[in-house]
Amino acid sequence: MLVENRSGASGNIGTAAVAASAPDGYTLLLGFDGTTVINPHVYARLPWDTLRELISLKQPFSYGTAGTGSTPHLAGELLAQRTGIALTHVPYKGGGQAMGEVVGGQIPLVYTAIASSS
Repeated sequence: MLVENRSGASGNIGTAAVAASAPDGYTLLLGFDGTTVINPHVYARLPWDTLRELISLKQPFSYGTAGTGSTPHLAGELLAQRTGIALTHVPYKGGGQAMGEVVGGQIPLVYTAIASSS
């Protein structure tokens, strides 16, 4: 594993680099809620829309969280309910364990941020 930190612009530089990379399964973004939830409401144009891309897949998938009943778990259930996508919640004992499962390829997504729309 190679870690390449690309800091700046509230996480937008690194996130843009990952969004522009080949979809080959070898590039992983370790972002935070600022890049996926806050920045789209602060910056006029960003070269990605992570949630829209995820919803457009329209296929079932599993997502990990730091546990049953956690805010990310409930946000994932709300996402499933609003989009009709079949999501399977995989609870872990903590976020670190869930992230390890993503890196290891056992699950495709760790849900750690909350997004809301009106």
